[in-house]
Amino acid sequence: MKLLKIGLGLLLALLVILGIFVAIAFNNLNVIVEEMIETSGTETLKTAVNVAAVDIALIEGKGAINGIAVDNPGGYSNDKILTVGSVGVQLDVQSLTKDVIVIKEAYVDGVEFLAEHKNLTDTNIQALFDNLPKGKDTANTASSSPSSSADVRLMIESLRVGESKIKLATEQYGGRQFTLPSYVQTNIGNKATGLSPDQIAQAIMSSLLSRAKNAVKTQAKVIAKEALDKELDEQKRILKNKATDKLKEKISPEDIDTLKSLFK
Repeated sequence: MKLLKIGLGLLLALLVILGIFVAIAFNNLNVIVEEMIETSGTETLKTAVNVAAVDIALIEGKGAINGIAVDNPGGYSNDKILTVGSVGVQLDVQSLTKDVIVIKEAYVDGVEFLAEHKNLTDTNIQALFDNLPKGKDTANTASSSPSSSADVRLMIESLRVGESKIKLATEQYGGRQFTLPSYVQTNIGNKATGLSPDQIAQAIMSSLLSRAKNAVKTQAKVIAKEALDKELDEQKRILKNKATDKLKEKISPEDIDTLKSLFK
């Protein structure tokens, strides 16, 4: 009986200690996730990624990441190339005990790009896109051969990316602001093998940057054409004025009065 009481006492003590460790783990979970995002994002994009705050509620299967900022790649200004207001996820709680954690819904809102265009063809968005790991379509092929070192496997059933704002600055032709419409990606990864967190990030960033760089390329051409058309109109105006001036030099005031009288 005495041994039983001692055993129950030790078990109770272990449970209390375990409870303390679990509480500490949950309290530090937001910090851990924040550090993981910053480290993984920096390694993936090869430029600094910072996160303002993370708020995860595991019991409810919800998570939010607020204030993501990405530094410009080398060779461009010290401004942020990309800021994201918030990212949110809704998990399938039942999948937490399975090999692949399923994110039923995710959203990305408040996306803002600072696009810098130089040397006629180079852009910071293209440079950041080029920093992404090269390979086949991450969303469709990487899931079929999961990395043996990946501890966490994920899939996203539906991802909504809200309207994106882009501020474009060019060296030669000035700049402008425009927006990209929202879009939805579905089935990033699959429930059988999933994707690693890095592969999920790569799939999302690849799609986001691809749309942005194509839009910037199109807008840069429009700005250049408008500037060239304006310059051409100005040259035509100058030539016309010069021709008029030369004509006036050859015709006397009396001749001009005579010509005017013919049209009365």
